[in-house]
Amino acid sequence: MLPQAKYIAKCSQYLGSTSLHNKNCLIVGATGGIGRSIALKLSALGANVTVAGRSKEGGSAVLSALRNKGVGEGQKHSFERVDLTSQKDTKRFLESTSKKLSDHGGLDYLFLTAGKPPNGKQTLTPDGIEAHFALQCLGRYSAAYNFAKVMNPNGCITAVCAPGQGSTAPIDDLEYLRPENKKKYWMLTAGGRDSLFVDSVLMNLAQQYASTKLNVLHLFPGFVATNSAQTAGFPFPVPLLARTFAPYISTNADEYATTPVFEAVQSSEKGTGGFRALNQYGSEVKIKDWVKDSSNRDACVQYSNRRIEEALQSVDGPDGSQVGELGIAA
Repeated sequence: MLPQAKYIAKCSQYLGSTSLHNKNCLIVGATGGIGRSIALKLSALGANVTVAGRSKEGGSAVLSALRNKGVGEGQKHSFERVDLTSQKDTKRFLESTSKKLSDHGGLDYLFLTAGKPPNGKQTLTPDGIEAHFALQCLGRYSAAYNFAKVMNPNGCITAVCAPGQGSTAPIDDLEYLRPENKKKYWMLTAGGRDSLFVDSVLMNLAQQYASTKLNVLHLFPGFVATNSAQTAGFPFPVPLLARTFAPYISTNADEYATTPVFEAVQSSEKGTGGFRALNQYGSEVKIKDWVKDSSNRDACVQYSNRRIEEALQSVDGPDGSQVGELGIAA
């Protein structure tokens, strides 16, 4: 049995005796792929599940599947639509969903799975943010920092991405928009930046909420068979190769979903709190020195707040009349 298969089997055995009855869970990026599979796993364990994503059709399909996976009366499932590449729509989603969660017992588990691999291309959203950065980085940042406010004690925030990658990034231009940085931008540069950024903001978040023992996880999934190669916009023949060889070298999303659910549940049950980064085998990932530097971590948070505010003003007007505070601490 391969190492990842052994790890998945261990996680599955642990969850076999686990009940998440009356636990509230939110998965951001749950209309397909890993997020959808996590949502179904949580429902099968008895949790109340809110799924969030851009596709209304996908959301309806997931809700139908969740109800079929449920294990008892009283489970409550819902769908919230959000386009994480729009800062205005993200703000609306964060505010409305936080209120709903707060009114119904708070949040126990948050999973952040929205995103796609970088393809090396740069495009701007209508509100002026580099599109991949908006989805992969700001989406995780905004959701994590906002929903941390309604997390119950010993709750867990889990981001599925790629911890421990990269080496450095231009801290005053994380989107690589300036000419001197733009020429350095390609798939590996973007992937390294994403990893450094997510590690940084999650580590700071765990420290900020140490008193409530908030658990914050950054997990690398390995090669999971989803349609990410197609949706990321990779050039031919990358999508074809992915479809051809995925059955031989990858884990399917339903199998993998066992591991983030296991790690989140176990972390909450232990109640130690703090930040952890793990690979696809459940082993600790070494965090880069760049991330260990608190000035870089703080700068990531400050850069994010500034760019979100600029994006909101670009949509609502420079006088700020329609711009409210996002409510995330610098």
